[in-house]
Amino acid sequence: LAHGTSTQNRNSIHTASLLLLQRSRADLLGIPISLSQGHGPSERPYAELAVYLDPSPISWLLLGRVALSQGDLPTAITSLHHSIRLHPRLFLAYLYLSRAYLFQGDFVNARRFATRAHSLRPSDPRLILISNIP
Repeated sequence: LAHGTSTQNRNSIHTASLLLLQRSRADLLGIPISLSQGHGPSERPYAELAVYLDPSPISWLLLGRVALSQGDLPTAITSLHHSIRLHPRLFLAYLYLSRAYLFQGDFVNARRFATRAHSLRPSDPRLILISNIP
């Protein structure tokens, strides 16, 4: 809000005021920001809150991603499967699900979900993972 006021940017002011009125949405938006900055354990409560407040494919994806970063493979796999059930073409859910199965040692499912991710976005550089699956 302060940034929008100082620059007289009406879009920033409007967005900030909406977030102030909807605290849960501000919390939800904080999750991907902290994940992209590499903060691991601290966002688990926010990811769980996101699923509770808005059980959307993205919320389940975030919970799965957080659980995967913490090594909680059963929660990661379950959450990512929920995400895929709600949005069958969500590339990142397949990518992270492939990683979760790879870490678990389930190479058949790891390859299966990596192949599905590849079919959705064949040029994504993160799919180098496929060549590493035995």
